[in-house]
Amino acid sequence: MKIIATVGPACPDTQSIAALKGAGADQIRLNASHLDEDSLAAVIHQVSKGGFPPAEVIVDLQGGKTRLGVSDRQLTWFAGERVRLGGGPESGWPWVDRPAFLHALRPGDCVRIDDGRIELRVEELATESVRALVLEGGAVLPRKGVTLAGRTPDLAVELLPGDRAAIEVARSLGVESFAVSYANVAAQVELVREVVKTVPVAASRESVEIIAKIEHPLAIENLAQLAGASDLFWLCRGDLGAEVGIEHLPRYQAQVFAAVAGTPLVVAGQVLHHLTKSPRPTRSEACHVAEMVWRGAVGFVLSDETATGPHGVEAVTWLRRLVEAASLR
Repeated sequence: MKIIATVGPACPDTQSIAALKGAGADQIRLNASHLDEDSLAAVIHQVSKGGFPPAEVIVDLQGGKTRLGVSDRQLTWFAGERVRLGGGPESGWPWVDRPAFLHALRPGDCVRIDDGRIELRVEELATESVRALVLEGGAVLPRKGVTLAGRTPDLAVELLPGDRAAIEVARSLGVESFAVSYANVAAQVELVREVVKTVPVAASRESVEIIAKIEHPLAIENLAQLAGASDLFWLCRGDLGAEVGIEHLPRYQAQVFAAVAGTPLVVAGQVLHHLTKSPRPTRSEACHVAEMVWRGAVGFVLSDETATGPHGVEAVTWLRRLVEAASLR
């Protein structure tokens, strides 16, 4: 059973990373959407010193996901406020890094940001921005995911420049595993595999693992095609829940488990969320982990639990205990 721990501000040095290894983490996830080229290289070196060689690192690419761009302005949006969302840094408003997403919006659309923590309703379209009503407010943080609820925008399959740069850096250092966010169609996964394989690496580092992150209903519709293009499925319930609504997420999760026979699946999204503030999981989390093991999951991804929470080591330790106990069934 594979435990993948995400590196973030809560594990900033080799000692804290080594502690995750000692607690039972098998692999490290690096979210390339939050790292520039130099930072990515530095973190890969750091986790290697902490006990995770490049072959045990997963670089999580932006893939087909749309994110907020980087801005110097620190904003908080409040429910009932009317705001603008731009298509580039020159707009002067918070902006999305995939302009085609902005251009696909229509009045009445519901836009969700940061796994649905912020929710907007589009009211008016302009050339390079949209005006929207804030339904659910919160801090507007850079590089958070942006989704369109209820329908799928027709966006071209492409590899953003940041992903291409991340692949080149990671491969040059020996990384073999890449996760593709919003892998809704096989072509998105195949494009990443093609680029990964064109980057020169040492002969001993030629193996490649491409992981399809299931974060959208369209990906579930295309699971058979994605299985042929991917080495591993990664069920990401954060964005999937933002796309379909939390109340519908269990049904979609059940569809994924019913359809992925033959392709290994890891589960992500608040696996042990209680450990972001407590050193022990809840009883419902313990039951949930066991249920995922019994359904056939081959591993779990810890996100905030290790990246930002104060109990990352405890999260890995408890997850290891829970999956081992579930495996005794």
